[in-house]
Amino acid sequence: IYIEGAMQHRFKLSSGLECWLSVLTGEVIHVDKTHTTNIHQTDPTILGSRVIPGAMSSSTTSHTDLWLRTPDGREHPFNLTNWSVPMRPGHVISVAWGAPAHVGSGPVFALRNHTTQASVSDLNGALPRDIRHWNLAGGGASWMIMGCLSAIGLLIGLGLAFAGSQHVAPQDLLLGACIGLVIGGIAGMMFGGSASQRQATRAIEDFEAQSLQFLASLDGAGPT
Repeated sequence: IYIEGAMQHRFKLSSGLECWLSVLTGEVIHVDKTHTTNIHQTDPTILGSRVIPGAMSSSTTSHTDLWLRTPDGREHPFNLTNWSVPMRPGHVISVAWGAPAHVGSGPVFALRNHTTQASVSDLNGALPRDIRHWNLAGGGASWMIMGCLSAIGLLIGLGLAFAGSQHVAPQDLLLGACIGLVIGGIAGMMFGGSASQRQATRAIEDFEAQSLQFLASLDGAGPT
């Protein structure tokens, strides 16, 4: 999102990835919380002539309709889902959104109540499912792992092709190389993907920690 007058903050993650944070601070002039409950039931199980009903479960979602007034007199609405920070009219609140520097827009993921000094953050929940454009893992380490394992697989395949014979037919050499590359590539994707996921998780935690630290530094400053 973009809101004119929002404070801009730049920082780097421990991985070196440059990020930006936008913060809007204002006084709460209206807050309304509602809850919706959804009932879920799994499919029934049929055992011969018997029908066993599916298991029942429920989930509750909270919705917060928040309005902030900034010192310039402008009023800004925010619709928040499953945010648990208590607030009431008169409290000073900061709402934050951000993303890596190469991404133009980011989701609202953090809120700080400067009056009560309570915060909430859920970057992982705020992000869309497909966040490959965020490139949180950097990609360098995973590609390095894939390349190394593919090279090892290629060498193993060539070794198998040459094993037991000094004269290797071109087609056998090609087959050995292909088998090695496939095995190495599969192993590289497995280990490289796991490494990328761990890097992305650490990046999200780092992003949230630095963002909350910056929001806490604004305590006592009042709306800006």
